[in-house]
Amino acid sequence: MKEPPLGGFERGETLTAGLGELRIFRRRAPPAFWVEARGIITPDLLRQDLACAERFGVENPRGWSYVADATAVRMVHPANVLELRRIPALPNLRRYVVITRSRAQRLLIASGRWLVSPDAVVATTEEALEQIA
Repeated sequence: MKEPPLGGFERGETLTAGLGELRIFRRRAPPAFWVEARGIITPDLLRQDLACAERFGVENPRGWSYVADATAVRMVHPANVLELRRIPALPNLRRYVVITRSRAQRLLIASGRWLVSPDAVVATTEEALEQIA
């Protein structure tokens, strides 16, 4: 997986489970928590990610952004929705952005906003960076 193209991001943990992987990157100013997902994403991986994101939120009381890059996701567990619903309630979160190149996935996420509610669903890294600037 590539690293975010904007300077200022520091590489954090890499979480793995089975055939899935989440790479975490953090930026201090403006605060952003960037997750690149790859392979098969399970609820356990999401729980680990959200624990890291929660700590980041506590460390950034003035607000921060959460970006989920799902461009390399091959499959998700149906129970992931339960974990994804927790993202908007993370401490001090200001903006939640999802990146996916698939037009079908963007439409699916947009139509299910009542269930999983990102502030923006974009197609490229550059668009996500604009959303969190």
